[in-house]
Amino acid sequence: MNFTDEELAAKIAVWKQEINEDTGKPFGLRLIADILEISYGKARHLDDKYNKVVDEVYDVLDHESRTHEYRPVKTYVWDLETTNLNTFMGQLTVASFLDLSTGDMHTRTLFDFEGTGAQKEVQLLLFCVDMLKDGDIFIGHNTIGFDLGFLRGRLAIHGVDVDLPKRQHWDTYQIARHGAKIRPQGYSLENLLDFFRIAVQKDKPSKHDWAASIILDEKAIKRIAVRCEADVIGTALLWGELRKYQHSWKGR
Repeated sequence: MNFTDEELAAKIAVWKQEINEDTGKPFGLRLIADILEISYGKARHLDDKYNKVVDEVYDVLDHESRTHEYRPVKTYVWDLETTNLNTFMGQLTVASFLDLSTGDMHTRTLFDFEGTGAQKEVQLLLFCVDMLKDGDIFIGHNTIGFDLGFLRGRLAIHGVDVDLPKRQHWDTYQIARHGAKIRPQGYSLENLLDFFRIAVQKDKPSKHDWAASIILDEKAIKRIAVRCEADVIGTALLWGELRKYQHSWKGR
């Protein structure tokens, strides 16, 4: 089949964007010339002549329009609530994820799912896995030191063979301690909110609420969910104060 110079130039432009599986690099002009069964000199001439008007050449060939959707980097602030800090003795009861780009809070408790107690927790754990897959950057307070390990531990105990996706985790506890080095009274979320004079009160369920949540009382766990969301909001505001120190603590 005979092609016009414009058509050949467009084909050259297309091939130059492709990766040669043998080399792992874009196709070279000599190989493209061989594929198109033209001389290297002609291929170089056409490439030099038309490389500044590639878009117009694509129109000549009536190439299918290629539209690209740009996915913004999605950042979540998150927190978990459990019945015990030990993964063997504890159980996940609440998980909250705040989408910083939209302001939407995504919170689930055990009682948002059906089944036995174990089945409910597995579904809540998998909700967390899905949220981790959906986001790119995750901000939390001591989430590297506790929450991620708790998730892995409970998934392992239930025999759920799923790995947590690798994501960027920025921990406000670690940033405050190792990045900012501000030496506050303590590095708890409550202390840091007070240190930076952030006008958010730390939500404090009563000891009766905590005790009832440990035995999986639905009303008590809903109360703990309020605290979980409040901690997420507090962490998001704390991040606003600590972001300038992030460069001093690389995260992971």
